[in-house]
Amino acid sequence: MAAVIETESSSEPSTRAWVDASLRRSFGALDEEGIRRRYAAENEFEFVPDFVEPAMLARLRSELTLPTLKVHRSKLPFVRKAGHIGWRALQKKAPTVVALYESQVFLDWMSDLVGAPMYLKHPEDDHACAAYVYTKRGDGMQYHYDTCGCEEGTSYTMIVSIVDDSSQRFLAKLHKDDPSRANQALSLQTTPGGAVIFCGSKVWHAVSPLGKGERRLVLSLSYATKPTMSHQRRLSENVKDAVLYFGPSALLQRNFTQRSADDTALHVLVTGASSGIGAEVARQYALTGAKLALVARRSEELEETARRCLAHGAREVRVLPADVRDADAAREVVSTLRSSWPRLDRAYLNAGGYGVRGEDALALERDHRWTAAGFRAESAANVMTTNYLGVTNYLDPVLAWMRAMPKSGTPRIAITGAQAADRGYPKHGPYAASKAALRALADALRADAARLGIGLTLIEPGCVESGLTESKCCDEMPFIQPVDRAVRAFVAGVERGAPVVRFPLHGSLSSRFAALVPRPIFDVWAKTKL
Repeated sequence: MAAVIETESSSEPSTRAWVDASLRRSFGALDEEGIRRRYAAENEFEFVPDFVEPAMLARLRSELTLPTLKVHRSKLPFVRKAGHIGWRALQKKAPTVVALYESQVFLDWMSDLVGAPMYLKHPEDDHACAAYVYTKRGDGMQYHYDTCGCEEGTSYTMIVSIVDDSSQRFLAKLHKDDPSRANQALSLQTTPGGAVIFCGSKVWHAVSPLGKGERRLVLSLSYATKPTMSHQRRLSENVKDAVLYFGPSALLQRNFTQRSADDTALHVLVTGASSGIGAEVARQYALTGAKLALVARRSEELEETARRCLAHGAREVRVLPADVRDADAAREVVSTLRSSWPRLDRAYLNAGGYGVRGEDALALERDHRWTAAGFRAESAANVMTTNYLGVTNYLDPVLAWMRAMPKSGTPRIAITGAQAADRGYPKHGPYAASKAALRALADALRADAARLGIGLTLIEPGCVESGLTESKCCDEMPFIQPVDRAVRAFVAGVERGAPVVRFPLHGSLSSRFAALVPRPIFDVWAKTKL
């Protein structure tokens, strides 16, 4: 069983916290014992009226009816006809939907009902969480099982009714494989806020045709006990998705990740794992079934990252609140891991920033204390301590551990720098200097580490969505990239042993070109920015 080392915390107001609180109230009002009893008696099927609160229903309806959410309509005679919105689109536009699907409160409730740990399906799998839109006469689907994304496990589905101005029915044959009850059929009209919960791998189900002038919208949440598939089966499922559900874009789903067996699971340390790039690195390794150790100062956010990683399939998550600027704490973190883990396969030394938190504080540093007009040595030291020494504090014990490990495979260290190291821009000198120092350090250590059988990769992002960009770290943020897309490129580069990974390409080329601009021309431009 995966485990989290918990620390005391209090939730921070957010969409996720709001959703969790709403779910707790909803569960508190349910007859949970009766639900479990009926669910087991009906071959893992139950309908729960008023499953979500009216406020939750209103937020879900608002997000799922956004005009910017593109609905793909598909029609295959005698099979299905409807509109569909896939999980990849919902992740970009529907924060309440995302928080509901990924809620650990909800996963725990489902796991308790089913009697087995529930896992999220792959974040690139459009079937993981999808909206089904029935708006045209005849919309519906024929009888089928839900097996998408879990060839090796069991699939569980919850259908939450969002809008229902129709005579359409949810149809099911709950005991199809029981000769004594095979002819019993269910015809159920769902009501907004109600939820149908069933084992999609066991319940033979369908949706009756929609009548003229009617409308129905439902949200489908899909989980599995072991969400893995062979590449061949996954490819065939993606082709089916393209034809029946989400259109040609479904062929581009990158949902082929296979989870590792426990004895081969990667052991991964990530600093700065409470948000941004670090949190996404942790999540993407969780998809492979890795064992994770997460380090950051903010324990509340760190625990949220840990919960998401467990839901995405991490074998183990260790929450280790610590400040990377504290060398003693760094040695203690690595010593703790070394006493319980047989090895360390990956170390992502990612923690960093501008040495301050908050938009106002950042503006003061950038616009005054990092300029000649108000330069402060202490301010420059703060960012160097976080970005440079925060890495060297972990490099020391991590390299010592990796040097002592038996030589089986190649352990790798990834250091997060920045394309800002290419040139010191006005009002960003100390930040650029800290990242330039990391580049020089990585270049100096890379060949030496390789001689010892240790890989070292320097990651140099351009503008990536994170706490820094949300705090408006720059007046202009060209080519800003979604964090999941950027981290996929970073992780792929580390796994193939690239010495340097820079993303995005157009941002990297632009930054490299700016570094070549002659100083007299650069200085003329710089004066316009002060």
